Amino acid sequence: MKRFLFFLLLSFVVIFASAETQQGYTKTRGKLDAKGQLIPGQRLSGVIVETDRGKVPSKENGDFEFSVVGGQFILKGVTLDGYILNDIEQLRRTYKYSATPFALVLVKPEEYNAEKINAQKKIIRTLRKTLQEREDEIEALCEEKKITEQEKYALYQKLYADEQNSQKLVEEMAERYAKTDFDQIDEFQRQVTNLIINGELEKADSLLNTKGNIEEQIRENQQLDEINAKRQKEIEEEQSQLEKSLTLSTKTKEDLAARCYSKYEIYATKHKNDSAAYYLELRASIDTTNVEWCAEAGDFIRDYLADYEKAMEYYQRGLRQNNGSIWNGYFLNGMGWIYDSCGMYSNALVCYEKALELWLNAFGEKDNGLAGLYNNIGLIYSNQDQYSNALEYFEKSLEIYLLYGEQTLSMATTYNNIGLVYKGQGNYTKALEYFEKSLEIRLSILGEQHPDVARSYNGIGNVYNDQGDYIKALEYYEKSLEIGLSIFGERHPEVALIYNNIGEIFRKQGYNTKALEYYEKALTIWQDIYGERHPDVAMVYNNIGAVFTDMGEYSKALKYHEKALEIRLYVYGESHTVISMSYNNLGWTYMALGENSKALEFYEKSLAILLSIYGERHPFIGLNYRNIGRIYYKNGDYFKALEFYEKSLDVLLSIFGEQHPDVATSYNVIGLVYDSQGNYTKALEYYEKAIQIKKNIFGNESKEVANTAINIYYVYRAELSKSDELKDKYNDFISEWAFTATIVGEDTPAGKQGMSGEYYLLEFGDWNMESETNLFNVNESLRGLPKDITVMKDGKISQHHFENTIGAALGVKFVGKEEKLRILEAYHNWKNSQK
Repeated sequence: MKRFLFFLLLSFVVIFASAETQQGYTKTRGKLDAKGQLIPGQRLSGVIVETDRGKVPSKENGDFEFSVVGGQFILKGVTLDGYILNDIEQLRRTYKYSATPFALVLVKPEEYNAEKINAQKKIIRTLRKTLQEREDEIEALCEEKKITEQEKYALYQKLYADEQNSQKLVEEMAERYAKTDFDQIDEFQRQVTNLIINGELEKADSLLNTKGNIEEQIRENQQLDEINAKRQKEIEEEQSQLEKSLTLSTKTKEDLAARCYSKYEIYATKHKNDSAAYYLELRASIDTTNVEWCAEAGDFIRDYLADYEKAMEYYQRGLRQNNGSIWNGYFLNGMGWIYDSCGMYSNALVCYEKALELWLNAFGEKDNGLAGLYNNIGLIYSNQDQYSNALEYFEKSLEIYLLYGEQTLSMATTYNNIGLVYKGQGNYTKALEYFEKSLEIRLSILGEQHPDVARSYNGIGNVYNDQGDYIKALEYYEKSLEIGLSIFGERHPEVALIYNNIGEIFRKQGYNTKALEYYEKALTIWQDIYGERHPDVAMVYNNIGAVFTDMGEYSKALKYHEKALEIRLYVYGESHTVISMSYNNLGWTYMALGENSKALEFYEKSLAILLSIYGERHPFIGLNYRNIGRIYYKNGDYFKALEFYEKSLDVLLSIFGEQHPDVATSYNVIGLVYDSQGNYTKALEYYEKAIQIKKNIFGNESKEVANTAINIYYVYRAELSKSDELKDKYNDFISEWAFTATIVGEDTPAGKQGMSGEYYLLEFGDWNMESETNLFNVNESLRGLPKDITVMKDGKISQHHFENTIGAALGVKFVGKEEKLRILEAYHNWKNSQK
């Protein structure tokens, strides 16, 4: 009986369900000409419109119609060869039947891209102009003593932070302009939009003000809503009058919302973000159920004010509306972005994966909107150094962008992110390939003088830095610096970052005075802008500490590392990756001081934090194991040292594979343990593994290869007397390498004799380049004693005498057999000339 009643009820519903006919039309986009006059769109025939009720074609005049059952329908597809739907977000939505014809606007992809790029160029010009105007205003306020120097730098900090975030604004405004069908907005709003796009912001503002005070009218409209709500409940007989009032209220809301948005665009273009946010929030208050207005307010507050708590409130409000898969996915994506920014990666990943599921169900695998979501998930994995997972998602993102054939700034960002992954994996060739692809797109759209171009140069410089090619790294850092200084001036965070990177180059080359000079430039800027308690200030303190460690001034090094730790604890709390890094650096300094138990204490504190954050399989874990192993090695506990070195190698191999610099370093230190134990066969086995990886990554002539070559040289020297085969291998090895002396500073004894840079070392005391004496043993025996050296640079041979120290680092350099023979020949000729 119950089953029968169910079918009876179902039949009842079907019988009384009414069908209505929805009218609509297809057309091209209405545009504005150079004078702001309307160029109407044209009707399109032959467009296939697909709904949940089937497919219908548009007629010759562009009209179409379809049956609607139950008062609503879903738009599933709109197709015409050579065209795409102007607003892709129209798809998969549920619409209510309306007597108003349903308009579908189609565009040609190439025309859409051209419109978007032209709009970007106009907006970027306006942004640059308004940036200069704001800078002039700030300077004028300072000159008139209306603000203090500290307030001035605070205003600059805020202004430049806004400038860095303006790319998203450019993308959004350009995309909105390219999608706007000017046939469907009134003449007043057409005029306002045209003025804003062409940078005539004051005229746009004046035109908007002709309609009266926007805040007062919103309040009046809200009061009208309240009156209408009361009357609707209390006076049924006035229904017709109420409906008229509601219609008027809706029309007024639309007008007020449009004016609010134009006010927002004006203030955002002027970099007055508080005011811009105010008008977006004001618009969102007009209709709290409008998820689009809610989303735009949340996005702007997140990106430009960094008020994550308030932005999260807007995303959660939008999610509560439960307005279908598309909007739910959008708000979850925004929430994920906030969690990511706060370092809450697991929460971020949960939000992104929920959003991804909703989006895939709605649109399938190849939808353009998925690219940004894949990119965000990739960044989560990249932030945690899970490079394989990150690369998988970045490549999914790129695949979609390539499918649409757009050379956009978003695509450039994805190329850049892929480059970062390859850099993290030690695959520098691939990293450079993707960084350069990103740079090419940015140059073509933005031109040379743009912050994103400077960031690309900086990224390429970082790759060369990691490769040990310090000359090329410095070249790109200086390109980045030139752009940064021309756009931002001296006092800017990004300029400080480049100074910091240049300081790192000089530190790695042993030019400690120059390194400190650049680090202190960076420190001064960051302190002026951010004050003392900021992560970037902590970073440069850490780098200055590293310089003092290199100089052997360990008390100063400890002071700076402790400053860095204090700031980082204040900013991040105890359980954060950068805290573990500070503990690690303190461990390194205490190890240099010979306080190995203290060093081990800090290394173990660092390891505990990393294990709690990442688990066992993470690059930082592998590096930490290696540092602990180094303590045991220094203590002479080779068994424990080998245990931790092998744990480190196991972790790094599982993450990076064989061809990675950190894996090579692990092979090298394991070789050192066997070397110290007198097991030269095993030592040589690991040294040769290390040097082969380094040759593949860095090239034969790199410092990294030379450092391992010295270890191999020591093994050969220790074993020469035991094996003719080893003698042959040694002779073959030494035939490609030359000994060098690199001057470490201008204020050294060598520097005071006019020496600088790298020299081939021909004689050192009673050692010469053909003797079987161990050079490094000779160096130790003459430490602190008078000594004579003979060197060659640029083909010129010179002799120098030193009463005590030289101020040079001894090393080896790969030169190849031909160059080695040329050096020998020059040395012989010189010796003969001395007789």
